[in-house]
Amino acid sequence: MGAVGGPLFKVGEFLVLASTLMEIKSREMLPREEVEIEEDCLKILALHQPVAGDLRFIITVIKVNNELERIADIAVNIALRSQAISKSPSQKLV
Repeated sequence: MGAVGGPLFKVGEFLVLASTLMEIKSREMLPREEVEIEEDCLKILALHQPVAGDLRFIITVIKVNNELERIADIAVNIALRSQAISKSPSQKLV
């Protein structure tokens, strides 16, 4: 972690992280895995008809899976905007 009041990431580290996230997203790895996990959960629901704790667990997996995909999409958007800002002439004023 950074110093108190300081940034957690240096700009260079953030841009490396951003480009890595965009590379992952461009390969469409996350959406494919999201679909596979959701399909597996739906198969379990249909074939095994879980109840109580098992049902709650499967529903939680489906919801968390969806939220992780949203987080990945937002992270890529932040990365793209950060790269655009870092290349803009007004960035030197910040």
